[in-house]
Amino acid sequence: MKYRALHIDELQEMESEFIQFLALLSITGPDWERMKTADPLRVQQIIEDFSETFFDRVLQRVQYLEHRSKNTLRTFYFDDEKAFMLGLVVDGSEDIDFTQNMPAEEMLAMVQSGNARVGLQQAEKQYQKSREEEIFLLLEGGAKISRDGELYTLLNTLKQQP
Repeated sequence: MKYRALHIDELQEMESEFIQFLALLSITGPDWERMKTADPLRVQQIIEDFSETFFDRVLQRVQYLEHRSKNTLRTFYFDDEKAFMLGLVVDGSEDIDFTQNMPAEEMLAMVQSGNARVGLQQAEKQYQKSREEEIFLLLEGGAKISRDGELYTLLNTLKQQP
């Protein structure tokens, strides 16, 4: 399995999509209920197939991720062939906490106004697995999907300044 099976609570959130998936397999509600007791291995396989389909569909649309800890902010951009990382590491300030949910400009102002030492990190990496599997591993490691890539764009602008 490329990813992991969705947890029960995740499946419940996807109930209508899962029902459509079962319908594509010509499995009715009563059939599914019988199958859960009569053939649990088949049920698990169907859940794994649905999970893989779901994750593939979601991950194909992801372009940006963010991973935050108190003193470290890493942003990622994924193109077709490589992943690009831009990050900030702050040393010497207890006031800065990247886990706080604040706008990018406010976060940058806080970093610039402090006495902290700030390091800009950057890296790029060819995919070792599929693009979607690489994104999934980062998500499982605590990264979050960024819909607009605002922080990545901001850090990219900073990187280009003299």
